[in-house]
Amino acid sequence: MIKVLHYYPKEDAITARCITLLTETMSQRVESEIADSTIVFKKKCKTWHPDIVHIYGDLQCSTTCRRVVSPCGMPFNSRQPYYVVIARSPMESDRLQKEGAKRLEIIRNPLFTKTTDFNEMADKMTYVYQKVMDSNPLPLMDEVTKQAFPLLLKVALVGDKRWLAGETINIDDINFRTLFIYSELEGVLHLINKGLQLLDIEAPPYQKAACYLPDDFQVPTTSHESSITTQVCDIRDNGITILNLCNIFELLYDTTLNEDELIKELETEDNLILFKSILALEDEILHLDYGFMPCPPIENRLTRKLRKDIYNHLQL
Repeated sequence: MIKVLHYYPKEDAITARCITLLTETMSQRVESEIADSTIVFKKKCKTWHPDIVHIYGDLQCSTTCRRVVSPCGMPFNSRQPYYVVIARSPMESDRLQKEGAKRLEIIRNPLFTKTTDFNEMADKMTYVYQKVMDSNPLPLMDEVTKQAFPLLLKVALVGDKRWLAGETINIDDINFRTLFIYSELEGVLHLINKGLQLLDIEAPPYQKAACYLPDDFQVPTTSHESSITTQVCDIRDNGITILNLCNIFELLYDTTLNEDELIKELETEDNLILFKSILALEDEILHLDYGFMPCPPIENRLTRKLRKDIYNHLQL
């Protein structure tokens, strides 16, 4: 169950009433706590560990939790990090958009209009909370699922489950929902499904999840005419993705690859250092065997940047 801490100004009696009725209505789906002061807020964050902090009005707070903001008629602070902004009407939504708000949802307050009730409000708010939790799934991924992800990818890329000799995947503890959402957003869901099939793992059915995504985000895709050189150029020009690593992995496994020619091409494009940094991540993330590397990998500032970019690829 998602844990939400509602943080609102103590003097706002109407918001307090709305939160009370809302949390009671969705209590079977969302676990809620309430804070009406900085002291209570900090204590709840420290002891209760919420998944989401829902901030009402123009309150400021320091938290690493995912934030939902309901301005409640107050000016919007676009400098405050958030996942979604809740407007009470289309008119407020238009105003908030002009003030710089992105990822807006309209959820009417039953205390102000008879066009909705708290059951409908609870349904919509629960949907938004789930959408927040499904967004940018990598930081929330548990260790078992995080360890299974590259193993499944490599089995799929190699096409042979015998590669897993000595490695184990704890199937019962995998969070398949998080695994599938992350894989889909990174453009590698087909490889994860292939890995599961090769390992005879029966996963629960997956329905596409709604997520909040970075501006201008597009799910990575593979060009059928791709080469290692074009993949490296793509990483140089557009940033690195998990799919880039998978594409390069497959191309390096090609027994017809002329490694000397590849190195010359990369040197000509001044991309050899970048390629060596990419190889370090091929080893770290996809467990690429050193025998398939045309040159030694390197760990440098560029490698660290690429690693950080992969981790933050879906960050809002």
